[in-house]
Amino acid sequence: MNIADRYIVLRENAKVIEKEMAALRAEFLASGVELLAADGFDFAMKHQLSDRPTIDKDLLAQFLTAAQIKACTKVTQTSSVTVVQNIRRIAA
Repeated sequence: MNIADRYIVLRENAKVIEKEMAALRAEFLASGVELLAADGFDFAMKHQLSDRPTIDKDLLAQFLTAAQIKACTKVTQTSSVTVVQNIRRIAA
């Protein structure tokens, strides 16, 4: 199997794993827990919710002054789930 073939196989495997990870992220988010320590690893899952300002380009095209551009700015919520080092297990 050449490099391209191996790459395609790994990419397809990664798609399956990404779907499984997405399901676990959804389960974690549905639990309402913000930090969940792993039992067998020195890591934890952490959920952070933050606001991120964005510009509405359709409205921006209609306004040119700084005040008008600021009026076009909207805030959207972003959510991320990351795996972070579990300090509690390392200290134990």
